[in-house]
Amino acid sequence: DPEETKAPKKKKEKPGLVESFKMIVQSKELMLIATLIMAYGVTINLMEVQWKHQLGVYCKEAIGNVENAKDLVKALYNSKMGLFSTINGLFAILFGLFIGSQILRKTSWSFAAVITPLTILIGGGLFFMFIISQELMAPVLHMLNTNAATAAAVLGFFIVVIAKSVKYTLFDPTKEMAYIPLSDEEKTKGKAAVDVIGGRAGKAGGAAVQTWLLMAFATKDVVAIAPIAFGTFCIVAIAWVYAVKALSGRVAAATEKRSAESA
Repeated sequence: DPEETKAPKKKKEKPGLVESFKMIVQSKELMLIATLIMAYGVTINLMEVQWKHQLGVYCKEAIGNVENAKDLVKALYNSKMGLFSTINGLFAILFGLFIGSQILRKTSWSFAAVITPLTILIGGGLFFMFIISQELMAPVLHMLNTNAATAAAVLGFFIVVIAKSVKYTLFDPTKEMAYIPLSDEEKTKGKAAVDVIGGRAGKAGGAAVQTWLLMAFATKDVVAIAPIAFGTFCIVAIAWVYAVKALSGRVAAATEKRSAESA
């Protein structure tokens, strides 16, 4: 029956790069939300590159100079990354069930949203400072019967696990809640624009910074650029905290209004 035939749904078209950029620039809220996404992408990339380098050094030292060392190092590295994925998934589930959900229900948006940048800032700061001051830490590491590569690989492992778990359970939900006060157009087209610009810029930003630094210092050793990468990391993380603070007022007002209307 033609009357019962439903018209095909039109696919939602994502805005182009230029259109997305214009939309974000014209809205302070979208600009701040894009800052959240870009800041996470840049900071986690800067931290992960250093950690994966230390993990690679650890694997090389663990295998040593033996036959087929290159293949064995690659196999050990992949096994450690597999272990990382497993522990990261389990920790994210447990954190989300027992801690993250409670924080989202019982605290304000600003408190829940600022946990992720502070966690990454503090954890990443400790990791970068350890890498930069490995020589100073040598006596302590000797007392602990370990070496710098092993300690850096283990420290980075747990810091990245915690950072990503907090991201999944707190950053993603609070980021979506930040769209509540916006207009319908900003919630649809604006969100698509932020995903296009923020997502791409966040993924490429950290890699671009490190590539430029490696070229400027004419080196392939990421540890050599760690001090400047650490400075960039801190600046971006602080900008992230500022963006959360700037958004908190509007999100809190919108949340209270919705609660009053539902009551």
